Amino acid sequence: MDRTLKKTISGLLALTLVIGAMPANSKGFFNEGTAFTVFADDMTYSPIAEQDGYFTGSDNKIYKFDGDSYTEVTVLNSGSYGPDVNYTLYSDGTLFILGSGIMTSGSTGSQTVPYTDFKDYIKKAVIGNGITNIATNAFYSYSIEEVSIPDTVTTIGFQAFLGAPIKKIDIPDGVTLIDDYAFNGCTHLESVNLPCKITKIGRAVFQNCSSLKEINIPDTVEIIDISAFRGCSSLTSVVIPNKVTMIYGDAFLDCDNLKTVTIPESVTAIAKSAFTNCKKLENVYFFADLNKFNNNEFISRITKISSATFYVPSNKVDEYNTMTGTERFSPFDTWTWNNIKKTATVKFADSDEVYSAQADCTASTPATYSADGSASCNATYTYNGRTFTNSAELVIPKLTIFLQLYTGTGSSGDIGVKLYVPIPDEAESADGYSFKFGSKAPVELADCPTVTRTDGRTYYLVKFDAPAKNMTDEYEYSLLYNNEPLTSGSTSVRSYAETVINGSYSDNVKKLCRAMLAYGGAAQKYFGYKADNPADKDISGAGADYSEAVLPTAEPLDKASINNALKDAPIEYYGMNLNLSSDTYIKLAFKVKKDHTLIDAISYINQNIRIDGETTAAKGNIDKDKNLNENFLIVRSNPIAINKLMNDISLNIGGDEYTVNVKQYMNLASSASTDEKLVNVCKALYNYYISTKNQ
Repeated sequence: MDRTLKKTISGLLALTLVIGAMPANSKGFFNEGTAFTVFADDMTYSPIAEQDGYFTGSDNKIYKFDGDSYTEVTVLNSGSYGPDVNYTLYSDGTLFILGSGIMTSGSTGSQTVPYTDFKDYIKKAVIGNGITNIATNAFYSYSIEEVSIPDTVTTIGFQAFLGAPIKKIDIPDGVTLIDDYAFNGCTHLESVNLPCKITKIGRAVFQNCSSLKEINIPDTVEIIDISAFRGCSSLTSVVIPNKVTMIYGDAFLDCDNLKTVTIPESVTAIAKSAFTNCKKLENVYFFADLNKFNNNEFISRITKISSATFYVPSNKVDEYNTMTGTERFSPFDTWTWNNIKKTATVKFADSDEVYSAQADCTASTPATYSADGSASCNATYTYNGRTFTNSAELVIPKLTIFLQLYTGTGSSGDIGVKLYVPIPDEAESADGYSFKFGSKAPVELADCPTVTRTDGRTYYLVKFDAPAKNMTDEYEYSLLYNNEPLTSGSTSVRSYAETVINGSYSDNVKKLCRAMLAYGGAAQKYFGYKADNPADKDISGAGADYSEAVLPTAEPLDKASINNALKDAPIEYYGMNLNLSSDTYIKLAFKVKKDHTLIDAISYINQNIRIDGETTAAKGNIDKDKNLNENFLIVRSNPIAINKLMNDISLNIGGDEYTVNVKQYMNLASSASTDEKLVNVCKALYNYYISTKNQ
């Protein structure tokens, strides 16, 4: 009667404290082959070399440890299975085959199996490291359900597992030969990992493996022999590797659930019975060259027994349909050309993914959208080791970007260029399109307002500001799609204004442009920026009259009155300035009083100072003056449109009202400044203002 000794883990751990620290493996308290003894109560257990989980008890009996307890087992059979190979079969159905070299028996090398009388008892086989083969008939029709094969095995012999009820087997990569009928009739086998060094699937190796659902045939395989997968009725898909030249007779006979087969370029012949009775075939991915194919009867047989579609490279569809007299051939590769980017994408019949292909285009016009024309394009893509090609003649539509000058008569008082940017007609939306002007970050067109021009096309309005001193700067611009340029150009405020001055525009518009360029030229000289090439250089009439301009007068801000109102505040009024960049606005400087912090000053300004009724912080109009130091704060007005340059702006300080305007600054500049360049900028700006009043 079997005797089971229940031993708790806690008991074992308690005893560990007595015998000291012991090496541990996945089972918690022994290493395979380690010479030490585990104690439990009154019994000691010594591990058996190379037999993981099996112990000899101090009572000289053999026990199996299952993680929680020891169970007594007996040796059913043991002996020799080769010159240096021995086996032991335990009563729990585990067979150990240990040693080194080959498994063989019989004085003349015959392949009798020494444990054949116990074949109904064997449930699991453990092949020890050092064994180099699994012998012929080693488990023929045995009841084995599980096997462990070491990396040292290189050969699985003839009929080695024929008819055995194993469900899964991992074959190590060192195996180079799986002999004929090795797994024939293994009806419970559901999956198998084939090693990457075998060159042949032998005769009937997997015949009648009716539970086999999938098989990955390594790329090293060159031969699929007779009946190799015959009767694999659960197999639904198979890919023949690209070194196979011949698929032999009955190779997939009666695989009646097979739906998908891939035939590579290397195959030149398929036996007419190779896929007999594969009635559920739906997709045959066929890459063989029919001009080299020796037996087209395979195709006719498949078309007779199933409704399968043959997928071939798109450039062979017409040829193959003609050669076989069928309409079964369809493109494996479906190409979509992107006229916008002159690129191609490709979708393959056995994949849900869409892949980007590499395209080379030779255009009859520049390879951008700068002109009407066409481009001859060729694209390639490599998929699963195969190269697919496609070509197209793409029409390149003209995309014209319209420019328009704006001169500061709007709400912000700035100067620059408006660009009306189209997208290709075939584009479904502006998503992915952007516009880059100069060194600015690209602007997403989808975020820009749209305008419909007289040509009926929708344009996206992009606005670019140019400070007065930068009117001669040439700005590059480009329309992008997914950050790749489609068309590009360049412009400057001066070049556009010059076009207006020399064009068929009204005298008032031309006068406005001349005055604007004169303002730009004066700003360049004042700031010392490209002063040798002012914006009004060689422009007839530009700047001729501003030097004689008389600047307006105005009562200056009463500094004493303002500071009296600020006597209990952390700041005092310091002075006025005028911003002359792309925007025009007034700047008021306030000095932080001693013994007060910058935070106190900012808090006071935000709570007590208003310009045109708005909280100064509401639009970010408060800032540190970078030209002074951290003890000064700048309060800015909102941008002033040029045509409203002389308008009064209300300033409220702690409830007291003051009037601020540009006239005050110009009056100070003309009466107190000795800087002729600054006075000229003010005169040019004033003259520019006068010109806007006539529009």
